[in-house]
Amino acid sequence: MRRTKVLLIVWSVLLPVLACNAPLATPATLAPGALTFPPTQAREESGASATATFIPPASLPPSATFPPTATSLPTLPVTLTAGVVQVSVSVNTNCRSGPGKEYDWLGDLNVGETAEVVGRYPPANYWIIRNPDGAGTCWLWGEYARVIGDINLLPLFTPPPSPTPILVRTTIWGYIYYDDNRNGRKDAGEAGVPDYPMQLTATEFGPPLMETTTDASGRYVFHPTPGTYWVVYAAGGPAFCPPSYAHVSVVAGVSVRRDWGILPCSPYDPSCTCP
Repeated sequence: MRRTKVLLIVWSVLLPVLACNAPLATPATLAPGALTFPPTQAREESGASATATFIPPASLPPSATFPPTATSLPTLPVTLTAGVVQVSVSVNTNCRSGPGKEYDWLGDLNVGETAEVVGRYPPANYWIIRNPDGAGTCWLWGEYARVIGDINLLPLFTPPPSPTPILVRTTIWGYIYYDDNRNGRKDAGEAGVPDYPMQLTATEFGPPLMETTTDASGRYVFHPTPGTYWVVYAAGGPAFCPPSYAHVSVVAGVSVRRDWGILPCSPYDPSCTCP
């Protein structure tokens, strides 16, 4: 028994020594690619900071257009003088000798022009202005007028007497033409005689009240007041049909026609006549 205890003591001493001297185990070697890791973001791999990228806004299509910007109409510059009233118009406007169409035309004020106002006539909406087209003053209708200045400084005007009414004119007209077929009528194709002298007289052989010549087509025109007249062609020329002057009476607004044809024969030939 004493031997057994000795063996146990010896074994307990040798066992730790043997354990320290035992060879170490070789660690396991991993095959390449045996282990994989989940991918990380590039900025984390490189350690660099992320760079912001500018994304341009959507471009308009080529056909896209923007509405035009409203532009106010230009205003004509008006240079004001202390105490002076000026006027301009939006429509060309006549300027007359009085407040109405029955008065004589003296000038006009056109768009883009200005004139000095020297008086006013409120009952008919007229302004008296310096005549833009001549000396003196004239009356401008205020329908299209734009007045700048203190109109209270302007005197009130009294209209001039109305002009004498013009009688409605009459018309006496006709043709001097070549009566080739000698029938006493102006037919189609028969040419007119230009520049032929014509007169209007009060009596058959009296002095002329009006004179004119035919135009390129052979036409003449008189505009006398109502009354009785003689239409006379120049004597001493060719044979005419009819062979006498015309005695005509005209009233207001009436038109009277008288034609004469020149015959294709000698005025000294007794047979040179027309129906």
